[in-house]
Order: sequence, then structure tokens, then C-alpha cells
Amino acid sequence: MREKWLNDLRDQIKDLIAQAEEITGEIIQHRILNKELNSKYRKLVDSEVKIRLMLTGLTDEHHKKLGQKVSELVKLAGNEKIQAEEKQSQLFGLKDEIIAEAQIVLKDAWKQVLSH
Repeated sequence: MREKWLNDLRDQIKDLIAQAEEITGEIIQHRILNKELNSKYRKLVDSEVKIRLMLTGLTDEHHKKLGQKVSELVKLAGNEKIQAEEKQSQLFGLKDEIIAEAQIVLKDAWKQVLSH
């Protein structure tokens, strides 16, 4: 059961980052219609909600930080007012922070799996 949670969380984070990068690139390049972008952004928000529901932010500091960074990434991806270079830089920084926090959360969860 816990192993499935680990795999699901890992997949959700991977999908979230990929969606955020795609949306950010499309906003920067203005390649798609607003209707298409809104649909993609809605999927990104759905991924955010799924990840946040999988985390126990009230009891674990790393879960809380991961949830916060995920929300920041979603907000950044949808922000059309930030200049392209700054946005890309922030996106890469947040991606690295999310991966680092996710590694801690996943490692801790894996330890729990092994101890049972």
C-alpha cells in the first residue's frame, strides 16, 4: 500500500513538472489559443490538488514544504506577467527545490515501508 503511494506521488510530481514546463513554454511563445491554455492549466491545477492531498503537511515539515513549492510552481506557470527569462529561471529553481523535497519525502516513506 505504501509502495503504491510512493510510486503515485513520484508520478504525480513528474507529471506536474512536465505540465508546468509545457505551459510556461507556450505562454512565453504565445503559440496556442487561450482556450487550449486554460484546459492545460486546469490539468496542472488538478495535479497540484492530487499531490497536496497525498501529503500530510500538518504533521511533517517536508510534506508541507513540498506542497508549498508545488503550489508556487503552478502559480508561476500560469503567470503571464513575468518576463520570459525570469520565468524560466524561477521555473528551473522551483523544479530543483520540488525534486529535492520530494526525494526527502519519498526516502522517509520508503524507510517506513522497509520497517514494516
